[in-house]
Amino acid sequence: MPNTRRDGKPQAPRSLHGKVAHELGLRIIRGLYPPGAVVPNETESSSRQRVSRTAYREALKLLTAKGLIGSRARAGTRVRAPFDWNMFDPDLLAWKFEAGIDEDFMRMLLEMRHVIEPSAAAIAARHRTGHDLARLRQTCAALAGPHRTCDDMVECDVQFHFSILAATQNPFMTSLASLIRTALAGAFRFASAVDSDATEFTTAAEHAAVLRAIERQDPKAAYRAMEVIIQLARGSLTKWAEGDSRRAVRSRAR
Repeated sequence: MPNTRRDGKPQAPRSLHGKVAHELGLRIIRGLYPPGAVVPNETESSSRQRVSRTAYREALKLLTAKGLIGSRARAGTRVRAPFDWNMFDPDLLAWKFEAGIDEDFMRMLLEMRHVIEPSAAAIAARHRTGHDLARLRQTCAALAGPHRTCDDMVECDVQFHFSILAATQNPFMTSLASLIRTALAGAFRFASAVDSDATEFTTAAEHAAVLRAIERQDPKAAYRAMEVIIQLARGSLTKWAEGDSRRAVRSRAR
């Protein structure tokens, strides 16, 4: 199971080898072990981290399955290039947010969302059931209501997008649920830190437009309405990038 909570935040791994994988995975993502670097062997690391060799081997198996490392005869276990990493793995994605994100990462995440979510909304408009509509109406009402914390707002927004995937009636789409939950929760928190007055999850009207299109089974309108939501997120990213550039200029001027 992914080591993420319902709100998308990383949670502490339950198993010992999960903890080791989490710590080592973060070091790799942060660049402390760059691509091509040899990962410490089990004898060295198990002694330093005070864990059994078995736990360390199991941790390496987890990281291998996620594409972070690979082993070859006489070459040892080495860190793989980022393009080999399985970014559809919810653990890896959560670790990336925990390690720290940049403009390029958020841009690529938005590109992925643009590919998936408008199309999912269009498919949902064709195949939604009465149960799907009830769930979408409930999440839209929650989005328009008062929220106590940022996590409350994030959870409402994530639930809306999750419900769109479910309404497609497509198991390939619904298999993306864990990925979408982690990606959206991280992205929404990023947006809220950048622009608290114009973040994606405060735009109840735009989400309601998606719902209305799905209600009347209008795939084209559903697609366009979801594109508007993605565009709002892109605007937050642009605002953050411009602010980051201004901060860099001020720093150099000092």
